[in-house]
Amino acid sequence: MKLRIESTNDSPRVEFDLGNKIFKIEGRSHGVHSGELYAELGNWMIEHVSGLQMEANFDVRLEYYNTVSSIGLSNILEVLERLNKLGNKFSVR
Repeated sequence: MKLRIESTNDSPRVEFDLGNKIFKIEGRSHGVHSGELYAELGNWMIEHVSGLQMEANFDVRLEYYNTVSSIGLSNILEVLERLNKLGNKFSVR
């Protein structure tokens, strides 16, 4: 299962690939709707990763992010923490 979202002027590139254990968010994140993007990403992670018990890195490489994006990223970190409690081993880099 894969999720790929190309970057725009104000939203990051996202690459989630379960088969290759790739989880990346990179670029710039400062759109007014960036909170919705991160909510969508968190929901995707919960839906597709919860029962897998996988070990993977979660790479965040943002050049710039605004306050709304920082809240969204915080929510993603909470999702990763929940997934780790279910037997996964995510490391954030």
